[in-house]
This record gives sequence, C-alpha cells and structure tokens, in this order.
Amino acid sequence: MAGMPGTPASSDATHVVHELCPWKLRRLHKGHKSKHGTRTYNMTVNHRRRILGTTTGHPGSWNDKTLVLYDTFIRGIKRGEILDDNEFELYEKDADGNTIRV
Repeated sequence: MAGMPGTPASSDATHVVHELCPWKLRRLHKGHKSKHGTRTYNMTVNHRRRILGTTTGHPGSWNDKTLVLYDTFIRGIKRGEILDDNEFELYEKDADGNTIRV
C-alpha cells in the first residue's frame, strides 16, 4: 500500500542531475545526496502514481522545507482551494480491540 490511508496525495522533493551545470553555479546546485549538480522539484502525486502538481526547478541545495514555500499546489491545499472536497475518516480501537469510526 502506498501512502497513508485517507490522504489524497504525497509530496516530496525529487533531484534531477544537471549534467551541464556551469562551474560558477555548481556549489549552489550540488545537493547533499549527489556528487553532481542537480535541479530539485517538489512533486505531489496521488497513490495511483499520477503527478498532481510540481514546482519549477530550483537549485539542488534547497531542501523540502524551502521548496514547499514555492509550491502553489500545496499552498492551494492549505488554503482550501484545491482538494477541498476530500474528507478524512478517523478510526480508533475500543477497549475490546474493535475498530470504530470517530
């Protein structure tokens, strides 16, 4: 099973190697996970592996916390403009171990 049950999507940063990165920009584009210069994109996908949204490319040294500031799809979810019709169902176990909806 992919993702957390009840969530509409998952989001994470993806690094793509930038083979022709100019020497002067190499330090900015070199991330912690690669020896090469990279461009990084914050991608949001549903659990059927469909890309719902992505940012434009940013330097590979940027982390997820920085990228999400520029992600219009994630901001739309937070503001209630995107996926606002999604309802979450919460469950818990009772004293007998039965799963009940809260």
